[in-house]
Amino acid sequence: ASFGARAGDTLRFRIWAEDNGQERVRRRGYSPVVQLTIPMPEDQRNSKKQLVEKVQDRVKELVTKQRDNLRDTRRVSDLATMEKAVGPAQIQELQLAQKNIRDLAVDLLADRAALGEFATTLGNLANHEMSEVLVKFDDAHRVQGQALVPVLGQCVRLETQILAALTGIPMGLDKEQQHQDKTDLFAAYQ
Repeated sequence: ASFGARAGDTLRFRIWAEDNGQERVRRRGYSPVVQLTIPMPEDQRNSKKQLVEKVQDRVKELVTKQRDNLRDTRRVSDLATMEKAVGPAQIQELQLAQKNIRDLAVDLLADRAALGEFATTLGNLANHEMSEVLVKFDDAHRVQGQALVPVLGQCVRLETQILAALTGIPMGLDKEQQHQDKTDLFAAYQ
């Protein structure tokens, strides 16, 4: 706005820096021409809405994957509790699925603006519970028999906490977006 530009205008400029030493004109550096187009308010709203919808879909996918992995972890934990054989391949499969869930959560954090306040929740999950459960799966590879029961129980507990935290995010994102739309509308009228 300090250039007097309005929505739809295109600004072209070049950035330059000059050394304060002798022969400063010779020591001047220029950037290539930078072009910046000021988006129309409607384009901004549509773009933001599409980003939020994309993030909501990815969060729902994350919830579904976590729910499925929790179900599978419970099943394997129940097998260990009933003193049935649990092989390293079963634990590896659960661990890999949980690692993919954490990777998806970290990828979602790239869209912090669309997540709003929920970015903090997701970040804390990725850095704490999601990391801890991966460590517990590593521990599960080092034990056998009845010693496996408490370790898998901790995995189930952590995955339950993750799922509980993730479940409220899609609905919360919707409410936050509605609030942001109202805020943007009031800001436009000022």
